[in-house]
Amino acid sequence: MKILKGIKKRWLRYLDKLAKANEKNFGHRKLDCCDLNRDSK
Repeated sequence: MKILKGIKKRWLRYLDKLAKANEKNFGHRKLDCCDLNRDSK
């Protein structure tokens, strides 16, 4: 069970880093395809 807890801990840390990166790039607004396309132009 220690192995599974370690995997879970690493997975949650990865998701937290991903969420912080997304917040840095896109802010708190709702993401949809129209907003993403407007930003790329």
